Amino acid sequence: MLNLKDGKYSSSKQPDARGFSSTLEIEVEKGEVVSANLDATNPNPNPYGSHKSTSERYNDEMFAESGTYYRDAVSEINSAFESGELQVDTISGATVISQEANELMNNIITGN
Repeated sequence: MLNLKDGKYSSSKQPDARGFSSTLEIEVEKGEVVSANLDATNPNPNPYGSHKSTSERYNDEMFAESGTYYRDAVSEINSAFESGELQVDTISGATVISQEANELMNNIITGN
């Protein structure tokens, strides 16, 4: 159970080399995460689009490198947070995303 008031919370990281900034948004009701959305967005047009989760190019390149699609990894992370996990296990092929998700959730919990 979270020690957070009901409401919506978010935390973001600095943009990566492609200009994408990872953001975790959660909604809390009665101390529980009822929705979670992790994605990386880029406000500037580029060959990867504006969201990593919907970028076919980014997902295909990540799959070719790691055997994991970004969209599948963030879906698994969102589901874990929504089921009550406050930290997620490292997802094979998505270590950086898993670590970022845990860092962002920790920032929300601690108010950083």
